Amino acid sequence: MPDLPHTPPAAPSLPPLAVALGALGFLPFLALGFLAVLPDPSHRHVLLLLAYAAVILAFLGGVHQGFAVIAPAPLPTASEPVGDWHRAARARLLGASLVAAIAWADLALALYLPRWLALLVMAIAFLTLAITEQKAAIHGWVPAGYMWLRWVLTLLVVLDLLAVLAIRVFGLVG
Repeated sequence: MPDLPHTPPAAPSLPPLAVALGALGFLPFLALGFLAVLPDPSHRHVLLLLAYAAVILAFLGGVHQGFAVIAPAPLPTASEPVGDWHRAARARLLGASLVAAIAWADLALALYLPRWLALLVMAIAFLTLAITEQKAAIHGWVPAGYMWLRWVLTLLVVLDLLAVLAIRVFGLVG
């Protein structure tokens, strides 16, 4: 029997439960976004929305910490120096921790700076993380199907945050 060329097995897609939980995780963004545009001089609903966004952003950083611990980076090829591989693994771990720090800092700043600025920073943080994840996906550092789910949820979250920002900035609520 002739030898067939070796083809690597297809990467598994995301489990349906992961997709369902991701979708359910967006529901608090909807509810809190709705509450955040209601008249409220204390802005507590905006702070609740930012707090939830910070938790989710930190969670997404933790996902990448897990990916980095399980498989820091693909093994270097013969043409790549091993030092580059170690730098990539270190960058993934540090980047994952940086996401949680940014989430916390934005939430803390929301107590002292205008809420619209905190909403904008949070939206930018979600987009920046998705773009960074897209680059990781190019290297095969995330599971199959992950980026589809991340982009859908990221765009919904960013639209939610920016809608609250726009409604509040243009004075449509108290």
